[in-house]
Amino acid sequence: MKSAKHFSFMVFVLLMFVASQFGMTASSRLRTEAQAIIVIRHGDDAEGPWPPPSSEYWKSISPNWPIYTETPLIYNQYIPETETHQSVTVQASVGHGLSQETGELQAKRLQEKLSVILSQAGTDQLGPFAQVTRAITINPSITKATANPFDTIYPFLKNDPTFKSSSTDSNKNLLLVNNQTNKTVPPLYPIKLSKQTVTTKLIVADGLQKMINNNTLLPSDGGSTLLCWDGESLWGDEKTTYDGEPRRVFNPNSILAQLANVTLSNKMADATFYNDFYPKKGAIIYIFTKRVGTGTIANPQQKYNMTIYSSFTPLDSSGLGVFTWRGTWNSDNSDTTPRTADSVQLGTNPTQMPIQK
Repeated sequence: MKSAKHFSFMVFVLLMFVASQFGMTASSRLRTEAQAIIVIRHGDDAEGPWPPPSSEYWKSISPNWPIYTETPLIYNQYIPETETHQSVTVQASVGHGLSQETGELQAKRLQEKLSVILSQAGTDQLGPFAQVTRAITINPSITKATANPFDTIYPFLKNDPTFKSSSTDSNKNLLLVNNQTNKTVPPLYPIKLSKQTVTTKLIVADGLQKMINNNTLLPSDGGSTLLCWDGESLWGDEKTTYDGEPRRVFNPNSILAQLANVTLSNKMADATFYNDFYPKKGAIIYIFTKRVGTGTIANPQQKYNMTIYSSFTPLDSSGLGVFTWRGTWNSDNSDTTPRTADSVQLGTNPTQMPIQK
């Protein structure tokens, strides 16, 4: 009898140990897969004729173009109209605007590489990151809207297994935002640059700006969000000339400014660091993760950390380049160490900086 009781006790202890280890493993898994807002500018534009014809590759993934009716698009929502549609139709006058030699290949590369980057990111990059279960981009169904942001992420939407499985009638995980109306909603926390030399007009679509203000960019299912937009709203719509070259002027009301916040925005606005941070078409991935905690030194408006990947070098067989870690902006240690513009950590090979020449 004593042996039986002893055996039962040992079994109980073993079961408790296994349960505790499973719980630790599960909690660790949840803790290490950080929700992220992944931001990318649309791919390279076609230069003509207009509208440009679809390539054989594009016809293979969207045989009914300009109507997209494939599975991942069955459940999508238009913002701010809150309408639900079962297909997306691109205006014939807009066409499929990615260049075949670069833009389409960038879209294909994003589909093939993004999930790998998210899952393989280590602690230096503040990863690994949760897979994408929500996508936000410009609604291409509206007259005069650009279809390029939607086209850039379409191969990913159609083929990524996590995104496809998370699309249900109750979870409309593709949000298409009207970008053609006047921009009237200001940022909840306006970014003030130390050297404010440009106008700060509103450049972010009202539907998207409301989501930024309300902290609703991330889905409630624990997954990440893929946000693809144009350069005018990601960085700024005004242009200037610097060292004889045309450049976009960084607007503190831009999408990247609001997510990166004030200290890093000042670095982005510095002409010296333009090449390190500017969103080159289809080539730069910004990953924003929610920062941990607050403190007396920490700015309560600083909500995110930022990690950058880019495809500057080395080139691969496609000629596009390999997505490589460039730097990480970590605000989590700011309670004890003040954030400075020099807190951006270079990637594993500093010779690969800057992101582009």
